[in-house]
Amino acid sequence: MKTELQKCLDGEIFNTSDKEIQRFIHHARKLSNSYNSTPSNNSKKRNEILSELFGEIGNNVNIDTPFYCDYGRHIFIGSNVIININCTFVDCNKIEIGNNVLIASNVQIYTSTHSTKVNERLVENWNPNSGLPYFRTYALLVKIDDNVWIGGGVIILPGVTIGENSVIGAGSVVTKSIPTNCVAVGNPCRVIRKIKEKPKNKRRIKAIIFDLDGTLGNTIPLCLEAFRRTLEPLIGKTISNEEIIATFGPSEEGTIKAFIPEKYNQGISDYLYYYEKLHKKWPKPFDGILSLLSELKQRDISIAMVTGKGKQSTNITLQKFGIRHLFEKIETGHIKGARKPEGIKAIIDFFHDLDKNEMIYVGDAPNDIIACNQVGIPVIAAAWGETAEPERLAELKPDEIFYSIDDFTNWINSNI
Repeated sequence: MKTELQKCLDGEIFNTSDKEIQRFIHHARKLSNSYNSTPSNNSKKRNEILSELFGEIGNNVNIDTPFYCDYGRHIFIGSNVIININCTFVDCNKIEIGNNVLIASNVQIYTSTHSTKVNERLVENWNPNSGLPYFRTYALLVKIDDNVWIGGGVIILPGVTIGENSVIGAGSVVTKSIPTNCVAVGNPCRVIRKIKEKPKNKRRIKAIIFDLDGTLGNTIPLCLEAFRRTLEPLIGKTISNEEIIATFGPSEEGTIKAFIPEKYNQGISDYLYYYEKLHKKWPKPFDGILSLLSELKQRDISIAMVTGKGKQSTNITLQKFGIRHLFEKIETGHIKGARKPEGIKAIIDFFHDLDKNEMIYVGDAPNDIIACNQVGIPVIAAAWGETAEPERLAELKPDEIFYSIDDFTNWINSNI
């Protein structure tokens, strides 16, 4: 049987009143009080206290006082780390801090949390004599990788990882993990730009292949709304976004066939009707896209498109956006399944005078990166749309990732 401490470290609900856990807490309070009352010039004693308090501590670590923690034993710190005045680490689960990390004053790191549902958060008919708290708690690991800088007053919530070299702006509330090499700010904390790494060998780009939904415009919500308007009356029930997205891969025709094969023709007709009718809510591409495409044509850069959308909905969007004439060749999706690698190969064959390294693909989905890796063409991750998943994109290591169209445009201008 698991101990309460093991449950805690495994992210399960645990008893915060457990005797072993309470012993750790009281021990940490005693050591913290001792550390906070030790003069700052008594380095020897301060280091001895921290070595006893923490699970692990490296060399050249400076923690200003006052400093507060919960268990202490679940804090693991690398070398060359500064933790400034009045920081609080609630380390029910582990807090892992890498090397060369700067943490400013008043930073709070929380690993413990509770359900947002009141019936799960509170114990019904709680008995004060039960030895259990009246609330339920679980805890999730927080990890801060090497070379990170955390600004003053930042709050980091349970389960968050902050990737190498990233910077978190002062006052931010970090609710989700932040990728490597980023500047992120705000409440909730969001990536605002990528930190440029050492320059790579420049390639001169002569052709750019674009994805459509989520890359050139915010049209994924349009697709989902059109699907709901089409499918719900025909199947007689409400459909969630997750259910619709689970069928993505084939074109829209494939999604219609997956839900209502017996009413396929009516479904396609209704979908295209709603898709065009609702398009007025999303009347134009992302800001900066039209001017970028126009500038590329003026500079004799070839432009093509590979999208998973069906041919008819693709044409509707390109006409609504007023950009159809800018693309030399367009490859669309298929009812039977995803064909992005095949579509990219067709574009490469079309631009037969160009080398693969003179082309790039720009897309917002993890599958775009996977497809480009299969074909062997450089890929740019477009993380500027509201439906993008920057963390997943970064994990797949695209050649570049951009969080704003302005940054992408500047990069393009320096590589063509």
